[in-house]
Amino acid sequence: MATHTTGAADAISQPFETTAGKYYRLGYTVSGITAGSLTPRLTGGSDRPGTAIIADGTYSDRIQAVSGNDMLDDVVAYLETSGCLTLGTHYIWIEPQNADGLSGPPAGSFEITII
Repeated sequence: MATHTTGAADAISQPFETTAGKYYRLGYTVSGITAGSLTPRLTGGSDRPGTAIIADGTYSDRIQAVSGNDMLDDVVAYLETSGCLTLGTHYIWIEPQNADGLSGPPAGSFEITII
């Protein structure tokens, strides 16, 4: 968790190894914002900003890394692969199985948010 002092411009960062040309998915929650904005970005080399936000909430974004990006500001990120679901809301159903592989009744739908 990071906390920002009101009235001061500042940044938080975390070393993060990236691969140029790959997309990274971001997910974060903001609470208590009263002024200004928060912009996640990959830094180092050419900065790659995400989408600026100005209100409390849970957000997702994606940023494409370029050569030299080695820091991630303000967020947690995941490498996007071809096997990833698209960003946004999806629904899943769960079907239990016993040790013999016999299925029980499915349960759902459960709403999930993919970052």
